[in-house]
Amino acid sequence: MITKLEVFSAQPGAPELSLGGFFPNLDPVQIRDIDGLGPVKADIPTTPFATGDGELLNGDPTVGKRNIVLKLGFNPNWVDQTITSLRRILYRYLLPKSWCKLRFFSDDMPTVDIEGHVESC
Repeated sequence: MITKLEVFSAQPGAPELSLGGFFPNLDPVQIRDIDGLGPVKADIPTTPFATGDGELLNGDPTVGKRNIVLKLGFNPNWVDQTITSLRRILYRYLLPKSWCKLRFFSDDMPTVDIEGHVESC
């Protein structure tokens, strides 16, 4: 099970954004769901035999892109945070076209990093 997620930005001076952890219900930005972490389908190039059954491997198999979708919720404290201010924090890390790195922590697997570009926010 994933216990914590850290988000890194290419913007200078942006510290890692830590989501989850010991008290996730008290976090201002909460992870509601994460999709796209399962195995990705491989593309295996083959050529069918002209005179018989089967196919011939025609190059190296490749793995397509991964599409990770984070469903996030806002939990402002309303004293010094609003939904708008929390949204601005996320924009420092997850603006479309920008590079980001996600670091996943788990209680039963090693820590894993994945880098990519944001498609939408």
